[in-house]
Amino acid sequence: MSASSDYKLGKRLAEHLKKHPGQSQQQINGLLQDLMGTDQSLFAPLRDLLSLPAIQQVIKGDTPDNSNVLRDSLLLTLSQTYNLQITNRINDFLDGYLGTSTSNSDLTAALESKMPQRGITPLKSSFPSALSKASEEPPTTVIDPFVTQSVIQATGLVKSFGHGQRALD
Repeated sequence: MSASSDYKLGKRLAEHLKKHPGQSQQQINGLLQDLMGTDQSLFAPLRDLLSLPAIQQVIKGDTPDNSNVLRDSLLLTLSQTYNLQITNRINDFLDGYLGTSTSNSDLTAALESKMPQRGITPLKSSFPSALSKASEEPPTTVIDPFVTQSVIQATGLVKSFGHGQRALD
């Protein structure tokens, strides 16, 4: 679905729920699936959205004082679970549902300023520090001789370890 399709989906769901109030969460989920048609890619995130208490109040007919604040709060909550592309699509859906309007670039800037950085952080090396030092002789590794002999006997293989070290029989 494109952004405009997500907006239309939100608008259509809101119109239906206004005409048929008091539907259960299961009925709303079924209706949402029907309205989505063949593209169900946003179903799980929207199901999560529609299960949040703040949107449940709107579904029950409690109109918020400031729809933009509600939308931003919901998006911030969902941005902790979903990536920015999905969050932008949910934003379009909410704009249609709530009758609000925001640009995705404004949303992106707002979410990035409020979200903790979820970028890639370098991992600390799990290799021993001896491997990071230049040395002519490789570091020694403790190998249980029983396990080594068992593996060799079971597989019939000869194992060698390191650079130029002798093979184990």
